[in-house]
This record gives sequence, C-alpha cells and structure tokens, in this order.
Amino acid sequence: DSGYGWFVVIGSFIYVFQFCVVPFSVILNLLESNIFGSSKTITMQLTFVGTIASFTTQLLTPISRLLETMFGVKFTLLIATILYCVGMVTAGFSSKIWQLYLSLGICCGVAASIFWSISYRITPQWFTRRRSLVMGIISSATGTSALFIPFVLCAITNNKSFGIYWCFWVLAIVFVVLDIIACILIREKKHPTDKSVDSTNTSTTEVNKNRIIDWSLLRNMDFVIWIAACFPQALVTQLPFQIIPPYAKSIGLNDFQASTFISITAGLNIFGRILQGYIAGKIGNLNTLILSSVFCGSASFFIWTFAVSYVGLLVYSIIFGIFIGTFYVIAAPTVVSIVGMKNLPTGNTLLWLLTAPGLFGPSISSEIERANNGRSYLTYQLFVGSSFTISILITLILKYRLNGTIFAKS
Repeated sequence: DSGYGWFVVIGSFIYVFQFCVVPFSVILNLLESNIFGSSKTITMQLTFVGTIASFTTQLLTPISRLLETMFGVKFTLLIATILYCVGMVTAGFSSKIWQLYLSLGICCGVAASIFWSISYRITPQWFTRRRSLVMGIISSATGTSALFIPFVLCAITNNKSFGIYWCFWVLAIVFVVLDIIACILIREKKHPTDKSVDSTNTSTTEVNKNRIIDWSLLRNMDFVIWIAACFPQALVTQLPFQIIPPYAKSIGLNDFQASTFISITAGLNIFGRILQGYIAGKIGNLNTLILSSVFCGSASFFIWTFAVSYVGLLVYSIIFGIFIGTFYVIAAPTVVSIVGMKNLPTGNTLLWLLTAPGLFGPSISSEIERANNGRSYLTYQLFVGSSFTISILITLILKYRLNGTIFAKS
C-alpha cells in the first residue's frame, strides 16, 4: 500500500477530475439562461446531454478494454485525450442542442469511458489494506472539479471579451495538459495479487486478464445482486446536481445562489468521498453504502421536498454533498471481494455496462415531470428518495447472503 501506487492515484485523480457531470450541468444551465431560453422542454433536452455523456461513459467500457489489449494503456489514454479535446472544441461552435449531443455526449463520453475504465481498473491493483480509501480519494476528484470549475465558468461567461462558448475551449486547453501528465503517471502493476480475498468468494471461473467481458461472472448470484443494488444508485446520483440550479431559480433564487449550492455540495463531497472510503475500511463497504443511502434518501424525502428557501436548500445540499457518491467509492473494492482481483477488469466492465441504462434516470424523471400537471419538481424529489430506498433493500439482501445476517461487517 505504498510506493509507486500513490503516483497512480494522482494520475487517476486527474482523469476522474476531468469528467464530472457537474461542470457540464453548469454550462448547460448557462446555455439555457443565455442562449436557448428556459422551459420544461429545453431543460429536458439539455439534461439529456449529460445523460448521454454519462451513459456513453459506462456503456462503452468494453471498448476501452478492447483498445487496451490492442494498443496498450498509454496509447489508449492518448486516444481518449484527443477525443476529449475534439469534443470540447466542437462544442464551442454548437448552435443547436443536437450538436451538443454529439460533441459533449458522444465524443467526450467515449473519452471519459476510457479514462474511467482504466483509472478504476488499475488503481486497486496497487493497494490491499487501503483500497477503499484510495478509491475514495480518486472519487473525490468529481467533487473537486465541481467545486472550482463552476466559478471559473461563470467568470469566463461574464467576461465580455470571451462569452459562454469560451468555456469549452478553455477546458479543452487545460485538460490536454493535465491528461499528458496523468498518462505519464498511470502504470499497470505486473502480476497483481490479492491475498485479502477469500478463495470461497472467487468460485467463478478465473478469466484471462485480456478478456473483454466474461459473461460467466453472472452465474455468481452475489455479483448479480450487487449490480442490482448499484442500478438505483446510478439512476439518481447525478440528478440533484442537474436539477438543483433550475429548482433554486424556481423558488426565487438567482444564478449566483444556484451555483453556490452546487459548489457547496461539491466541496463537501471532496471530504465526503474520502470519509466514505475511510469508513468503508472500518465498518465494511456494504454498511457504508447503506448508511449513506439512508441519509441521501431521507434528505430527499423530508428536506428537499419542503425546501422553499435558501436555508432549506442549503441544508439539503450539505447532507447530499457529504453522503452522495458512495457507490463509486466502493464499487471496485466490492467487486474484488465478490469475484476476486483476477476478475476485477471484466467484473468492473460488467458492472458499468449493466448499470449504464440507469444513467437515463435524469431524463426519465424529466419526462415524468414534464407530463406532471401537479407541483413542480416533486417528481424529482420522490424519484431520488425512492431509488435510494430500493438500493438499501437490495444491499441488505446481499449482506444476508454473504454473511447470514444483516448486521455483519461487510
């Protein structure tokens, strides 16, 4: 748990920092306010940009594994860097929403898929005892990105010499430099082993590390249940980030206050994800997921639903910021504990692939909201709370199967 692995953590942190849906949601909110106009239809269409990007990120993880086996890790990362740069630059010339679907949704999404897959596959190889903690550190990159980038984007937009489209071009320049640094740091560990995994949890057929997808892992019912527990998390993890800015404006708050909520949530999420990784090492990965889901679900039902002022929404943002994202922190360590380190690459691929449809959660809830003639935004609030509740119930089933009791450390 020491040595070069910490340099790999730095490289992975950079890649995860690069692709965060929150800066996208801030840009799209600015586009809605300044370019396309505000309406339920426009909000749904712009929300779909982030949905496509997130869906592409998870759905195309097998493509990342294929490119790795063909060209190697570093050359694959360079391909992703070029794709991301092209996507951001072309987004700066977009005048129609469908053009954002292609540039940000598809092009940047493919790049992010490669960054995500490699970072979450290689980093756990270097750690055993602190595996959950380092994954928490890497996952906190999304909060770091969401904390600082929105203010930079607002500053660029408000500068008359630049304008909103310069947001894309500035990000392209900055991240190309960071990507080159990360590519130098990322290195796969030779002959990874995992002495902490009980052989009874690795009964599934061992796979060659170069195999893209091994569907036989789905014969492991515990792994299938884990995927099912993650699916509701994927449905709603990013939804409040995308909905809070327009919701804040709907209750009479201004653009700056709306951006403040995102930054507060993101800032606390930096601390929160590292804390989640630490807690997971103490009480177990599944217990940590249940704990955080209880807080997020309860806050959505009982705080966000009644938040009609700055203070109310601030309280929700604080709770949400601390406890959201546990799914991404413990995903890889939990896969290792269920199917073993040798099956981590294909296990991760299956997990991200099969939970990818859940990323349409924001668009699904937006469509339900658009058809709803009742109270505005209530659909989103109930959707988030219900999804976390379902995830808790499925996780309890998995705990019982693994330990024979729901009260064990796991």
